[in-house]
Formats: sequence, C-alpha cells, structure tokens
Amino acid sequence: MSERSVVSDTRRIIFFYGLSASGKSYIGDLLSRWKSWPVYHADEDITPAMALALQEHRPFTNAMRDEFVEILAGKLHAYQPDEAIVIVTQALYKQRHRRYLRERVSGLELIAVEAPDSLLAARLAARNDGISAESAAALRQDFEAPEPGDYVLQNDGDDQRIFEQLSSILLAMGINK
Repeated sequence: MSERSVVSDTRRIIFFYGLSASGKSYIGDLLSRWKSWPVYHADEDITPAMALALQEHRPFTNAMRDEFVEILAGKLHAYQPDEAIVIVTQALYKQRHRRYLRERVSGLELIAVEAPDSLLAARLAARNDGISAESAAALRQDFEAPEPGDYVLQNDGDDQRIFEQLSSILLAMGINK
C-alpha cells in the first residue's frame, strides 16, 4: 500500500466495520436518519476483482484488499461533505487496514459491529442481493477481531438498544450533536 497524506481538517468520520450481515449498513443508516449526517456505504466501490470473487464465492486476496483500502483512503481523504461528520460502512476485515486508515485519515473513529451467529444467518438468508451466505462463510475466516480499546456495538436486532449504545459511544467520542 502506498503512502498518503493525512487529512488535516476538523471533520469526523464514524466508520462501522464488522462481519458480513452484522448490520453495519443498517446501523449507519439508522444513525444517518437520527442525526441527519451523510452516509457512505463503501461496498458500493469494491473493485472489479472483489466483485468477481464474491460472485464466485471466493475469499479476497491480500492484494485485492490492499488495492481497495488504498482507494478507500483516497475517497475518505477527498470526501468533502457539507456536514462535519460523515458515516462510513465497510467490513474492513484486517487489522492492518484499520491501522492504515487510522494513520492516514484524521478524525476517523472506528466502531466494530458484532452480532450473534443466529442474527448473521437470518440476515444473510433474507438477502436478495449482495453477499451470499457462501461468500460470507468464505470471508468470515479472514476477519480479525477489534483491537483492545476499539468501540464495539452489539447488534441484537433491537433498535432501542442500538440507539442506547450509539448514544454512549458518541458521548465517549466527544460528539454531543
């Protein structure tokens, strides 16, 4: 991965990551509706090689992930929302990629989204598009747990508990809007 300059502005990027079907996009959308902050679902910009791997139920290679994270860092660097806070969702399975973004994107706040296996399975089974259960299973073995001290949101499917956790996490981040 190449070097990139650090963003030097006052914006905050609240980045939800976690396993496929953990509810990252759902929680990002909930927070967006609640706070009227823009949301960017980075899965919309996966590379053609990643899209093909998903279609063929193959795991991503390190080279695929590295390329995507470089593109993502560039997009986050260039992103100029009208609001000072933007929400981003993307699985971001590897610790080194989370560190890479932390080092290059100022104002980045990572929140791991975790969900019980039963909810993951139900969410995958209910999907008509996006990642398949087979692809999710292939990718799951590659997921690296959050680092100690990372924010973690437990998604049990209850919006009220999600809002309570979001409120606590935002307060811990110093975001009182």
